Amino acid sequence: MGTQHPKICVICILGIYQSLKIFYVKVFRDTIYLLEKYIIPIKFKNLKISLQK
Repeated sequence: MGTQHPKICVICILGIYQSLKIFYVKVFRDTIYLLEKYIIPIKFKNLKISLQK
């Protein structure tokens, strides 16, 4: 029984790592999408407004 335990831990760690990696990639993509969709256009609008003044 003592020899099976480390294997289970390694599998658990790999599973957690995989799910975290997928989660972070998704969050990263969503963040970039939000940046491109909202934050960057707002910055450009602010630049235009400040240039017009």
